[in-house]
Amino acid sequence: MTQPPRTTIPHKLKRAFSLLTRAARSKRSNNPRIKPNPTAHHNHNHNHDRDPRYEPCDTLIHHGIPCRVWCEDVLAVYGVPTVVFDLFVLVPDPDEAAETLVAKAGGYVRTQANPRYARIPQLSREAPRLVRAVSSASEAGGAESESGLGLSRSLSSSSGSGSSKAKSGFAEYEQADDVEAVGVVLLSATEWGYELPADGVDYLVPDLWEYLDCIVAIWLDLDEGHREFRDHLGIHIGYCSTYVDEVWTPEFFGMIRREHRHLLFELLASRVGHEGVGPAQLLKPEYQQYHRRIRDQIRAGEHHPVGIETFNWTRPKHGGIGTSIVAN
Repeated sequence: MTQPPRTTIPHKLKRAFSLLTRAARSKRSNNPRIKPNPTAHHNHNHNHDRDPRYEPCDTLIHHGIPCRVWCEDVLAVYGVPTVVFDLFVLVPDPDEAAETLVAKAGGYVRTQANPRYARIPQLSREAPRLVRAVSSASEAGGAESESGLGLSRSLSSSSGSGSSKAKSGFAEYEQADDVEAVGVVLLSATEWGYELPADGVDYLVPDLWEYLDCIVAIWLDLDEGHREFRDHLGIHIGYCSTYVDEVWTPEFFGMIRREHRHLLFELLASRVGHEGVGPAQLLKPEYQQYHRRIRDQIRAGEHHPVGIETFNWTRPKHGGIGTSIVAN
């Protein structure tokens, strides 16, 4: 059986994961938008409990556009102590969905990409981003837009040029490049390998195994030219195996694609003291390439995924992501 590369994890990578975890905990405790309420939006039929953050999704569904929330919102719903920024939403056609929000949602305008993701074009300049305009009256009263997605500065109604831009759906906001401004970013479900239903959707949050399958499939095939995106997805993969009890079950293991089970097994094994790929190693290209080879061998029938009959499925108590690394 092919063995994973045995290299020492640089201290800066260990520290990066540790700092990310601490930052997430700190921001989560101080920011009311950190953890969306899973019972408030997981089932689309319970609109009376819907988290206002997901009003754009309600609008899309009402107008016949199926969607799923994506990225950090998925992790937060399943208990990962991450921070949510922009609301990322999978849709069949991002441009059509953007036009629908501008025309039907009331107050939404297209704006420039969030600079927080400037080095990840798949989450920024390659995807439409919208924000909801905050009226001057709301700003004066210190109120945020009802959807929780407004900018903190308004487009002045007395500005002729500003009004025309808002009506056209493309606004140059004074604060459009503010990393703290929360927008709606529309992603192509096809490009993320996710199949949306053709006739509406009953819930907004995908099953975690669906999300993990999609991001692992993309992570495995990214080259060095997309290093920031690869690392971003690697962190999400590591979070799933570190924080979520559901991942530590034979049922979850059986739901993910057969070709991804070896990676998941090694991530879990590293957490219980066996050899495997610790979360920080997901940031190293040689481990990605190793698991790409395993994936290809499984597809070709040359490698059989590991057995799980005697595996201990009890998730270890979390002591910091950087502590579960297997290295010489």
